[in-house]
Amino acid sequence: MPYTNNQNVRIYYEVEGDGPPLLLIHGFIGSLDVWRGFGYVDALKPLYRVILMDARGHGRSDKPHEAEAYSGAAVAGDVTAVLDAEGVSKAHFWGYSRGGTNCFLLAKYAPTRVASLVTGGISARSSQGPGGTAKLLESGMEAVVQALTSDAAYLQFKSLIAANDLDALRACSQAPGEPFEDVYPSMHMPCLMYVGEQDTPYSAAQDVVRKLPNATFAGFPGLNHLQCWAESQVILPPVLAFLAKASLSQASSLA
Repeated sequence: MPYTNNQNVRIYYEVEGDGPPLLLIHGFIGSLDVWRGFGYVDALKPLYRVILMDARGHGRSDKPHEAEAYSGAAVAGDVTAVLDAEGVSKAHFWGYSRGGTNCFLLAKYAPTRVASLVTGGISARSSQGPGGTAKLLESGMEAVVQALTSDAAYLQFKSLIAANDLDALRACSQAPGEPFEDVYPSMHMPCLMYVGEQDTPYSAAQDVVRKLPNATFAGFPGLNHLQCWAESQVILPPVLAFLAKASLSQASSLA
């Protein structure tokens, strides 16, 4: 099983497919298996070299119990460590929820590694941990599992969610937030931000898009936060169109 190391924290990752490198970053309390379970990997691997990773504190990666271990610099360093292990100098990134926030951390700490960014379910105003789910942690994993599997699409991940390390999740949620406003003007890479219309960050994400030099917004009617990851058949077409255009632009700049 492939692991890489970032300052003594082991990060688990997998690679499938061939083509331009595309790294997928899952959300809080998830793992790389969610991308596969919802059908994203099968759709993407014929077109891209899909790199999946378990974020620190999740899945098969190490799980520090100290909030300072989840700093923005450390999280971005985990991603670049995976790229280095695979010999990838620059990649496209797609993150959902907390994974989308991590994409903005890459734009802040490792912008030269970013070909384009796709983020879902976030406003990207800061790296502050997810408030609603973080509060659930106070009630224990049983309450978290019940809340996250309220959407039937997530029932397949019930065992995965229940197996999380509660102390690691609490530390992750308590990590100090970092503002992103100072990074917006320098984010010239193509960016796509998408949010379901029934999700809290819907309006705020549109405001952020207007402040980015090269960004577009996609809204999905009727979808809430959980559904906007689960409904891959709805999400994939506009994202694939964006990535195709971004990949063509990247290839032209290197020609």
